[in-house]
Amino acid sequence: MIARIVEILGYIDCSELVGGNNEILELFSDAELKEILYFLEQGDYAKLAVFVQNKLQEVKDLEGKAKNLQGKVQVEKLHTAEKQEQQKEEQELENLLTFD
Repeated sequence: MIARIVEILGYIDCSELVGGNNEILELFSDAELKEILYFLEQGDYAKLAVFVQNKLQEVKDLEGKAKNLQGKVQVEKLHTAEKQEQQKEEQELENLLTFD
């Protein structure tokens, strides 16, 4: 049955997601894979499709949040570096003024 899950999940285009189709099984927990298996056993492909699409949307949302956080971290690092550079320049100027 796992082979059937892999086959069905293989039809889903996950190329937009980090890792793409190669890591689709890793998106699902063991409990979620059991739920997928249940839908397959019942032949309830409509519920299976909704379940998988909801999971993919959840993953896309999380990836978007992660990218947003990475961007914020980069901005914060830039601000910190600018602040350190400004403090360094101020210290050098102060040293020059007090040295004379």
